Amino acid sequence: MTNYKLLIKLGMDYIFEGKFQEADQAFFEILESNPDEPDALYGRALVFYMAKRFDLSIGFAGRAVQLLSKPEYYVILGKALHCQGHLNEAKSALKSAIILQPSDDRALNAIARVYNDLDDYTRAEQAFKQAVELQQKTFNYWNDLIDFYWDRHFFETALSVAQESVRNNPGEIDFLFKLALVLQALNLLDEAVIVYKKIIHLKHDDYGAYANLGGILFQLNQIDEAKHYLEKAFDKQNDNSECQVNLSLVYMAEGSLLKSLKLLKKVYDKFPADLKIGLNLGTLFFELGMIDEAEKLYIRLFHDDGLHFLSEEDQNRIKYNLSSILLAKCQFKEGWRLMESRHPLLEIAPEYSDIPFWDGKALKGTLLIRSEQGLGDILQFIRYLPYLDKNLSIILEVPLPVYRLVGLVIVQQELNNICKVIVKGEEINQPIDFQARLMSLPYLLDINFIPIMPTVILDKTSEIVLHENKFHVGICWAGSPDYRFDRIRSISFKLLSTLFSIQHVIFQSLQINFSQKLLDKYKILTLPQGDLLDTAIIMQKMDLIITVDTVIAHLAGILGKETWLLNRYGGDWRWYNQSPDIAKKNLWYPTLTLFKQEKAGNGEESWQAVIDKVKLALEKKVSKFIN
Repeated sequence: MTNYKLLIKLGMDYIFEGKFQEADQAFFEILESNPDEPDALYGRALVFYMAKRFDLSIGFAGRAVQLLSKPEYYVILGKALHCQGHLNEAKSALKSAIILQPSDDRALNAIARVYNDLDDYTRAEQAFKQAVELQQKTFNYWNDLIDFYWDRHFFETALSVAQESVRNNPGEIDFLFKLALVLQALNLLDEAVIVYKKIIHLKHDDYGAYANLGGILFQLNQIDEAKHYLEKAFDKQNDNSECQVNLSLVYMAEGSLLKSLKLLKKVYDKFPADLKIGLNLGTLFFELGMIDEAEKLYIRLFHDDGLHFLSEEDQNRIKYNLSSILLAKCQFKEGWRLMESRHPLLEIAPEYSDIPFWDGKALKGTLLIRSEQGLGDILQFIRYLPYLDKNLSIILEVPLPVYRLVGLVIVQQELNNICKVIVKGEEINQPIDFQARLMSLPYLLDINFIPIMPTVILDKTSEIVLHENKFHVGICWAGSPDYRFDRIRSISFKLLSTLFSIQHVIFQSLQINFSQKLLDKYKILTLPQGDLLDTAIIMQKMDLIITVDTVIAHLAGILGKETWLLNRYGGDWRWYNQSPDIAKKNLWYPTLTLFKQEKAGNGEESWQAVIDKVKLALEKKVSKFIN
């Protein structure tokens, strides 16, 4: 008998150490000489449960409970039955365990899982909570309770339980990690950052925390810090595909496009069925000007059903990305059609959700046109308004910064009798029959060419005093820093400073919220505060506009000002549309000329050749102006 006890203890020790084969051999030896030894039967039931041989586990556990009623025998029997889908039988076995030992936390947690699968959520919640109360140091019990609330969409309760689990287990990594994941899922990213940093402080080699933290910091547009943590994670876990994708996006955001491509192609070759990786690779191809490669990739993703099942959201993302390629190639009919896939992907204010969307067919009554995306998109697409039926009553909703400017454009397009411009969020005191989005107009109206937009004429009154015999240049070097990939399109003020030494030029800043000290240092005129109309009035006085890809490029275009666009290597689809002549004028804005990066590089390095070319061209233009 003593030998049996020693062998059983040895077998249980082996299970604890994860040596299941050795454990089974120990139990097998006992059962060879004594087939009715219940602890040995229980031991084999445990081994087969760990090996996911639940049928055999049920057999051995069932035989054990026939010989001797012990709570642990019923627990393993119940868990194995549960795994085989025998829910009622599992419930009965686990109830027997609880009758024998009401404070058996293992049985309570196991029966809670069964109740959950039986949709008996009241009993499931009670049992999950009892298990946690009995064993507050057991992570799996807390984890199950949190997941229970999360799956029921009680997100605040799930968060509260996660926070309580950390308070009860201070400094324990598993509990902190779960809390961080819940915060991340709830988009409480700043709080998640704090928790992940605490994990890293406690455990310097938790590279999962490094990877997750880097991904969140990228979402928060903290590119340099994101790169730091993602590279640390990548150095130790270079098989983590999500980490690789996030790191490649960080490289893209900082302008290291070739570095990003090398990493992303490597991970895509390894995981060709991962749609997210494929979509990001297509975006990178586009940024590198490899639009044919991007098009082929998107088409393959869309049709390769053997690799993965495409959800409706997946299909829309591929269509939307593909639309940019077709529009860049001036294939407008199909491009506009595919661009409609953006609707479910982009947020739209819910206050008009009860108004039907116009389908492009003839209509009567009042049409609400809603602006979307950036201010530049609004200025680009208002050229389609004159093509609407003149018998319609139109309400055009725009953000406050462009309200006055767009109102003036409506008057100059002679649409003011049928079109009323309102500020987004303004109350509408009349019935609306249909709504449409501004960027959908070319699709709805079936306009498959780029209409010429008449030059907008403005009152030249402004605070800017022109200097005789001076060449006036409006300059904009950066877009919104809130845009995650702003570094690709924007140029540092320091890099541009070489232009400010050119003689006979007065530079007018078109940047908002920029250092007055630096502007004064280079004698650059400050942009007065105001809306986009105030900026346009100043720009109209300029001899030349130099800008990166921001709303200023579109504003200069509709004003008919000579504009030099400093464009990144790939660039947005609308800057691909060039006329075939040597001057390479843009088809949307004929007065706009591209100065484009000749190759993809790393950050500022890739802009230097562009700035050198702009400086040479500006010196020549000023020389002609002076002479």
